[in-house]
Amino acid sequence: MTSQQIHSDYPPAITLARIVSEGSRNKIVFLAFMTQTCPGCKETYEALRKFSREQEGFVEIVVVDADRHPPLITHYGVRGVPTIHVYGQQRSLLIEIGPRSVRMLTKMFKQAQKMIAS
Repeated sequence: MTSQQIHSDYPPAITLARIVSEGSRNKIVFLAFMTQTCPGCKETYEALRKFSREQEGFVEIVVVDADRHPPLITHYGVRGVPTIHVYGQQRSLLIEIGPRSVRMLTKMFKQAQKMIAS
């Protein structure tokens, strides 16, 4: 899985916006807000790892530690963890809250592809 880290040298919101914008030009980006102590986040993280291997070359996975970046939580309107924002062609396509399995992530991916195609 490609796990992009937010570099402390740059304002995190600008860095994250750039990653999402540039990454979603040619791929579908899954922006996942999680914490290290959340059981559902651990489950979702493992599912994202498997899913990214299955969809290698078609998806970009970006994981943000919600505990370390509270301003991003506010900016992206995160109300609970895990939360996954899905982007494609430089626009927001889906937002899902709660634990996700590989099957559910695949369904989200296919839904995003249909939204881009229409």
